[in-house]
Amino acid sequence: MDIKQIETIIEKIFDKKTKRLWRHYFVALLIFILISFALEFVNKKAQNLATKSDIESLTAKVESVKYEYIKKSKLEETLLNSRIKIYEKCTLLKEIILKRKNNLGNEKELMEMLFNQLRELQIQLDINVQLKEEFKNEISAINTSYNKIIYYIKQLQLSGAKRYNIDLDEIGTNIDNIQIKILQ
Repeated sequence: MDIKQIETIIEKIFDKKTKRLWRHYFVALLIFILISFALEFVNKKAQNLATKSDIESLTAKVESVKYEYIKKSKLEETLLNSRIKIYEKCTLLKEIILKRKNNLGNEKELMEMLFNQLRELQIQLDINVQLKEEFKNEISAINTSYNKIIYYIKQLQLSGAKRYNIDLDEIGTNIDNIQIKILQ
C-alpha cells in the first residue's frame, strides 16, 4: 500500500465518520429545536391556564360585588318606599284628626277611619325590621295613646254616654314625630 491509498482510505473513513457525526449533530439539533418548541408550547399553555383562572376569579369577584350592590340598592329602594307609604299614612291620619277636631263629617265614620288607619300605620311600621327599630319609641307612644283612647271610649260606653270628646292631640304629636323623623 502506498501513501496515496492510505490517504484515500483515511479520507474515506473520516468522510464517513464526519458525515455520521454531522448527521448526529443535525439530529441533535432537530431534537433540541423540537424540545425548545415543546417547552415553549407547554409554558404558553400554562400561562393561558393561569390567565383563564385569574379571569374566572376576577369575574366571580365582580359578580359578587355587583350582586351585593343590587341587593343593597333594592333594600334601600324598599325602605324608601316604606317610608313614603308611612309618611302618606301619617298625612291621612292628620287629615282625619283635623276633620274630627273641626266636626267635618260623621263622627262615627271619622273615628272608625282613624282607628283603621292607626292599625294600618302600626302594621306598616312593624313589617320592616329596620323601621320598627328606628321608630320603636313612636310605635310605643302610638300604641299607648291608642289603648288610652279605646279604654276611655269603653268607660264612656259602660256609663251610657252617647257622645264624648276625645283628645287626639297626643296621637297627632306622635304622628308629627314620625313624619319629622322620616324627613330627617
